[in-house]
Amino acid sequence: MLAGSFGALAQTGPTPFTYIERTGVATGVLVTSEAKTITGFDGTLAVSVTGEGSPQYKVGTAAFTSTPGSITAGQTLTIRHTSSSQASTAHTSVVTVGSYSTNFRSVTGTTDRTPNPFDFGITSNVAPSSFVDSPVLTLTGF
Repeated sequence: MLAGSFGALAQTGPTPFTYIERTGVATGVLVTSEAKTITGFDGTLAVSVTGEGSPQYKVGTAAFTSTPGSITAGQTLTIRHTSSSQASTAHTSVVTVGSYSTNFRSVTGTTDRTPNPFDFGITSNVAPSSFVDSPVLTLTGF
């Protein structure tokens, strides 16, 4: 038989949560996660973010920041970072709330190497077997 007084165990992390990976994003742009409501604890917990692409977080409607702070149960947490400057490349931010960490990841799309449709036009009245200069075109769309 156990005797004595036992206090409640301290809650060191929230109910686990995850962020949806963003794929096919443009290169070098800010990519923002969905807002997650953080629950499963009483009071406040520390919050911080690390990773690639200069990650930042915001609690509720506050401004985005990279400085460690705190979050109160029931508030929302949103992450953002700058996507890679390279095609088909991932950037991952790691947000930590109390003792729990999860990732927010973005992957850039492939580089479009196909130009928009173009046409050199038709040249009439040209002698057989002669050379003809085409007009100069600027290709776009890639």
